Amino acid sequence: MKETRFCHILSSPNKNYLGHQDLPHGKNCILTIQTFREEEVINPTVKGDDPRKKQIKKIIRWEENPSWIKPMICNVENARAINMGVKIPNIYDYENYCVKVEIKVAEITHKKEKLSCLRVERAWLDQEGLKVKKQKFIDQISDILKAKLKGKDGEITLESIAKSSKVKDLLDLDIITLKGIITKLNVLKESQAKSNNK
Repeated sequence: MKETRFCHILSSPNKNYLGHQDLPHGKNCILTIQTFREEEVINPTVKGDDPRKKQIKKIIRWEENPSWIKPMICNVENARAINMGVKIPNIYDYENYCVKVEIKVAEITHKKEKLSCLRVERAWLDQEGLKVKKQKFIDQISDILKAKLKGKDGEITLESIAKSSKVKDLLDLDIITLKGIITKLNVLKESQAKSNNK
């Protein structure tokens, strides 16, 4: 006889991931997405070499780090709720924004059985949080520039980078561009360090 056991994805016995039992006092929590990626998840209820033991799931990791926090397996319904709030279809783009998510404990019914699970109540883009996030990258750029890097027009400064990027303030750039600037400056820093050591 075919087995018909049911285990809701967020009621999983896998305690490495956030479940309804983890929310303090069962109250709604607002968290900030750090990364949203596909990762391999091991199901502790499956034994041996069963192919169901390892599965690729969408995993959310959080900026916040209280003692109870864990990554969250994001099922289709929760992913849909997040996308409806922020309209970012590519999960790998989330780390380039500041996305807030309110999660709650909800009850679902499956075959007349009530089960508790996590549900996304709402999701939104936090513009103030995005500025803070951008500033951290700008601070990294400032630290790199302490090495007195030289460009075609002399020493590279925050002002010269903004001018070449055609913005008044580096905060006007998106995070992907800021990451690109950091990568280029690190390459230049390494190259100049090698030249100075010759």
